[in-house]
Amino acid sequence: HDVEWALFKNGVEIVGSRSIRTIGTGTWGSISVSSVTTLNQNDYIEIKTKADTNNVEVNYANIYVSIIGMSA
Repeated sequence: HDVEWALFKNGVEIVGSRSIRTIGTGTWGSISVSSVTTLNQNDYIEIKTKADTNNVEVNYANIYVSIIGMSA
């Protein structure tokens, strides 16, 4: 099954952030999702995932999230 991950800023997908991985039953792997954007006060970021079909089980062994801030 193809599973997609993407980053969203304020509920809108960040262009170029989508990654797709094919997942088989009982398999393990990794995925990387990245993007560069600017954030203002009260902005929020989400990581969303969806599969190409219903009833796909995706197990996460761990997740690493890094947000780097830079001054203007």
